[in-house]
Amino acid sequence: CDGFLAFSTRSDPRIPAIHVEHHGGESYNNMWQKVRSIWKYAGKHYLNQFDWFFLGGDDLFVLPHNLRTYLASLTYKDKTDPRRKEYFVGQRERYRAAKRYQM
Repeated sequence: CDGFLAFSTRSDPRIPAIHVEHHGGESYNNMWQKVRSIWKYAGKHYLNQFDWFFLGGDDLFVLPHNLRTYLASLTYKDKTDPRRKEYFVGQRERYRAAKRYQM
């Protein structure tokens, strides 16, 4: 993990947490609008600083070494350099009423 950003309902430079405006109300059911705003912010401010971006919620546990290993394996799967080709690696999962995002 070479960088970290946290997005919240308000900015807090101690974390650092960044507040981004989004369409709709502040609720879990409006998560997609928050996700869109986060991607827009990351693209505008950090696109040239990192090769990969990973978005996960506060209930997600990530092992950075495993994530790096997986991302490095993408180069070998289709013989394409990920720095020269855009990748979207993720899915939207639904478990009954709960929605989870991993991107």
